[in-house]
Amino acid sequence: MKKTLLATSIMALFSSSSSLRATEIVHTGLDGNRSQSIEIKADGNTRNVGAGVGILLVDGITYIDVLCVNLFQGITLNIDYAAQSIAASVYDSDGPAAGYLAQTYLPSVSTKIAGAALQLAVWDLIHDGGDGFSAGRVQSTVNTNSSVLTQANSFRQEALGKAAAASVFTAAPGARAFQQQIYLAGNPGQVPEPATFALLGIGLVGAALIRRRQAK
Repeated sequence: MKKTLLATSIMALFSSSSSLRATEIVHTGLDGNRSQSIEIKADGNTRNVGAGVGILLVDGITYIDVLCVNLFQGITLNIDYAAQSIAASVYDSDGPAAGYLAQTYLPSVSTKIAGAALQLAVWDLIHDGGDGFSAGRVQSTVNTNSSVLTQANSFRQEALGKAAAASVFTAAPGARAFQQQIYLAGNPGQVPEPATFALLGIGLVGAALIRRRQAK
């Protein structure tokens, strides 16, 4: 009877996973070694923005690398708030291409130029469909770092027509303005599903019971 109940519970935990789930996130800042300030035009307004790899704390236990998605909403640091994790393909039609860049390059980015270029390419894909930096909502200026722009164009062109799984953290329903920032994580496996946490708990309990029996 106990074995049957345990098996039923495990099956229920597996079936509880979904592509949309609640989580808690805290943006702790940009990695200074993989980010830099660049000048761009956003909706026609010239701005200096921090572009590069951000560090997100998820559910208070996991730090992961992320890229900003919503260029048009400022980032509020070190505030814990509810978000939802969805597939990049669900978030935006160009989400899979942006996901390709995040999954392919985010783990290995090691310089300020590469980090800023990757971020700029993701903004162009999400907001302009990857049309380049001379038109659309995201444009370069005469003062945009030329090395960043060259590599961003290379990333953008490579991503066109490509697709890869990625997670997007979006604001939960009813979120306040400062919570509207959206983040792209290249490896969905970095963020455990709720069922994974629960199964881990079962495993720890089982291990404790085994040790207790062996001690006897």
